Order: sequence, then C-alpha cells, then structure tokens
Amino acid sequence: MKRAAKLFASLAILLSVGLFVSCSSTKVEGNNQEHLVMATLWLQNAAEYRALCYQAFNLASEKIESIAGKKNKEGRPQAVIVDVDETILNNGPFSAAMILKNKSYGPEEWNKWVEQSSAEPIPGSVEFLQLVDKNKMEIFYVSNRMENSLGPTYKNLVAVGFPVKKENMMFRAAGTSDSKMERRKLILDKYEVVMLVGDSMMDFTEAFEMKGVDASWELADKIRSDFGNKYVVIPNPIYGPWESMIYNFEHGKKTEDKIEDRYNHLYPMTE
Repeated sequence: MKRAAKLFASLAILLSVGLFVSCSSTKVEGNNQEHLVMATLWLQNAAEYRALCYQAFNLASEKIESIAGKKNKEGRPQAVIVDVDETILNNGPFSAAMILKNKSYGPEEWNKWVEQSSAEPIPGSVEFLQLVDKNKMEIFYVSNRMENSLGPTYKNLVAVGFPVKKENMMFRAAGTSDSKMERRKLILDKYEVVMLVGDSMMDFTEAFEMKGVDASWELADKIRSDFGNKYVVIPNPIYGPWESMIYNFEHGKKTEDKIEDRYNHLYPMTE
C-alpha cells in the first residue's frame, strides 16, 4: 500500500470514531492504547525497521545458500519453519486502527482484519522464501492464527507472492494452547529443519515458554550462537511473550494494573 493510501485510511478511521483532526495535530485523550503509539509509529515509519528486516533476511538467505542440498545422516529433506504475524506479514495497520479506536486486541476486531487478506509482507520476506523454495526446501508456516483463519491467510500469502502450500500451513486448533511445540515436532520427525524464523523466542523453542524476564535473558545468552544461524529474529516492538512476562502472564489484569507493571519494569539511571 502506498503511503498516500495509508494516510487516507488513517484519516477515515479518525473520522469514523469522531476524533478531532486538524492540519497540525490530532488530540486523543484518555486512550488506553497510548503505550503502543511509539512502537507502532516506529514499525510504520522508521527506515531502521525496514533495514533490520532486510538485514535479517539477507543473513538468512546467505545461510540457506550455504547449506542447501547438503545431505544429513538420516537422509531427511531440508525444511524451513516460519511464523506468520510480524515475521512475514505486517499487521501494523491493525495496531494503528486499535490505537485510533481506543480498543484493546480482541478476536472480533482481529478476525475482521484477517478476513481482509490485505497485510503487506515484511521487507525481504517474500524474496527470502522464494529463495528457500528455489533451493527445494520445504516451507512450513507455523502460526498461532486460529485454523478458521487459514483460508483468508492463504489468500493473503499468495497475493503478495509467497510460495505456500495449504497442507504446510500449521495453525492453532480451537481449544489448544499457544505452544508450537507439538506442531514443530511433527515437522522435525520427517524433516531436517535447517532454520526457524520468527519474532518471538517461542517461535524457536519451547524452552522459552512461561519464562520470566531474567530466565529468558539467561537462555538467550546461552544459545547466542544460534541466532543468525539456525534462528533468525524479526523485530516486533508492539507485542509478544515479552509483554506477558511484564504482566506475570496474568492477561486479565485491569488496565491500571498493567500500567503499573509497565512502569515497574523501567530501570532508570541512578541520580
């Protein structure tokens, strides 16, 4: 989507929710989504964000080309596992809409966005997966989007140029947890997974599940040599398990309690 189209969409949302818009400023008072503004602005406007994505996929492409076709002891075919949201599809417009409407994430609003099949690809992601496909590696899309969103997501992926097979889209079944461990295991049983790409540590290994801040830092340090090799991380400052850690995994907390938790996890300089 061109920047002019993005601006038009933003203005339409502002008008629809009755916010005052002037030539120089937009005034929003009492917005419970205010904490997401800077992260969403960075994702939608910063050249540095695009550069980091290109950097990640450039490194990943070099790695793929260096290992493509290499035989393993078991003779299993090579495969790459990718997450979807904020890894290959950009949901910045959804985040922006929720801020402007002063709404928290919810399945109804999220499903409306998914049904549009209009998310743009993360910079560098299409070219990377086309390279993986060219090198005859199997690509698995392991996402925590629900299974009932597979159709519109498949339409979205195809429309922007991803090489995708429906049978390789492993989405979350209703009534199951958000852990990807079992789905990854099904792939690992048949393939040599040479790379995993995601925006969350839990896209790579279940070892990060339900870990607090300190424990997750220690684990990231322990496996540091895997990053840029087997694991490729795409930046996502808007949401993720890191936020759940701050709330002690208590997602039902009141807004004021979440605000307090966020401030309690700021570590200022000493005076």
